Amino acid sequence: MASVSPTQKPEVKKIWWAPFLAIAATILIFYSANFFGRLLISIYPVVIGDVVGQFLLVFFIEAFVVWLLWVILKRSKRSFKSLGLNQPQYKHVLYAVGAFLIYLPLLIMVLTAVKSLIPTLDLEQEQQIGFETAQGASLILVGLSLVLLPAVTEELLMRGFLYQRLKNSWPKWLAALITSSLFALAHLQFGSSTPLLWAAAIDTFLLSLVLIVLLEKSGSLWACIWLHMIKNGLAFLTLFVLR
Repeated sequence: MASVSPTQKPEVKKIWWAPFLAIAATILIFYSANFFGRLLISIYPVVIGDVVGQFLLVFFIEAFVVWLLWVILKRSKRSFKSLGLNQPQYKHVLYAVGAFLIYLPLLIMVLTAVKSLIPTLDLEQEQQIGFETAQGASLILVGLSLVLLPAVTEELLMRGFLYQRLKNSWPKWLAALITSSLFALAHLQFGSSTPLLWAAAIDTFLLSLVLIVLLEKSGSLWACIWLHMIKNGLAFLTLFVLR
């Protein structure tokens, strides 16, 4: 009878439909959270300000994402640590800053190349972020909605859950392409009154690839969260603080 030595890890049987199930679960979590978040806000009977209302909408959507992920992890007897949410360290911030210094010039080069290849493509559209104007204390709610909350939940869902589930069954390059493509599609803003936001899709696709490389190099989802916060934080400062 064959035995496994203490230093030898037992082979994990790969199920062919597991990655497709992960993709379906990610899409379901994303749309379910948006649906229930908007439903919860729509039945709220109190008249609230625009900034507070938008903050609550973002908060409820992100909370639903985290809750649904928790349910899935609990059923598989895992924790958020299995998604890479290990002990945060100072070096994760340094990893994130270094990755941002690579991402930013790379984005400029990619957008320039795309514009030269497709001159008719509008890459200067403004993304609909839900906040028109804000000042004073309300900027705190805007900052939480645009910088902190999406950075945490999007990394948990996309790089933590989806990518790491896909790479267990498929090559890392394929898992990275699929994860980044879905992340980009989510930022095209289908169904809105404005044309598709190709600039945002290109940006988020490239950002996702950098985030995945960062995850592999750092071994922690915290580095990805920090990079995501730095990127969104600069956009927040540009749109609401420094204008």
